[in-house]
Amino acid sequence: MIESRNPSPRILHVSWGKLGVEGEAESYKDAKLFPGGSREWNWRETATSHNPGIQIADVQALAYKRNAWFVSRQLRWPERSDSAG
Repeated sequence: MIESRNPSPRILHVSWGKLGVEGEAESYKDAKLFPGGSREWNWRETATSHNPGIQIADVQALAYKRNAWFVSRQLRWPERSDSAG
C-alpha cells in the first residue's frame, strides 16, 4: 500500500447542506478534498448542476492530485451517452 505523507483531510460529519471537514473551522456545502487540504466546491465554476451532473472540468481540476475527492450532498454522475455504456 502506498502511504501519502500529506493525506486528504477526513470528513467529520455530513448533514443536509453541511459537510464537516478535518482542519476546517466552518462547514462546507460541497467540497473538493485533496492531499493536504480542501476547498469549497463552487458548482458555478464549471456549470455543474444536478442534471446532467458532474462535469469533465470538475474531474480535470483534481486529476493530477493523488487521492482527491469530490463530496456533494446530492449530485449524480451523468449517464453515458456512447453505446459502450
